[in-house]
Amino acid sequence: MDKFNVSSFQDSVDRIDNTDFVKSIEAMRADYTDANKNEVLNKAIFEVVYFVPAFFDSKDELQANADDKLSFNERQRTRFVLIENPQGEKYIPAFTDNNDLLKFRDSQPEAGGCQAFVMQFADLATVIETFPNIEGFVVNPFSHNLPFAKGFVAEIKKNIMAQLEQIKSQEKKPNITMSTNTES
Repeated sequence: MDKFNVSSFQDSVDRIDNTDFVKSIEAMRADYTDANKNEVLNKAIFEVVYFVPAFFDSKDELQANADDKLSFNERQRTRFVLIENPQGEKYIPAFTDNNDLLKFRDSQPEAGGCQAFVMQFADLATVIETFPNIEGFVVNPFSHNLPFAKGFVAEIKKNIMAQLEQIKSQEKKPNITMSTNTES
């Protein structure tokens, strides 16, 4: 197994380019049309890789193996950095650029020492679905401020699942042609 190489991770981070998505957000804000809104949503859901601030903690945990022998195992735990809106609702900040995440980390005392978690829309949807105290996520909260509330994300997921089911059901249909013999 290869050792984790920090420079290869940084190379991967440097290759993530969400510039088209950011331009789409700006175009939507300048001219709010269905076409612009749909472009932003499609990119947000299917193309963008987000940088999400989180703390990674490890904790030794006592566990029994199959022979009932006890041993300590290291367990990783992730805690997401949360931000609150004026109503006190908690959201996960998601950044389109690693430099923006680093600026956020440096400007927020509660985010000091956090690391970047690279996630896609489906990953964030799973997290906000899992934790009842998280109301959604916000893309670039201090610049573009594009919120995705829990209910909206659930609706998107429901629509995608319905479309996938429709595609699967069409794939399973046999291609049968009926004909009758009218010759006498």
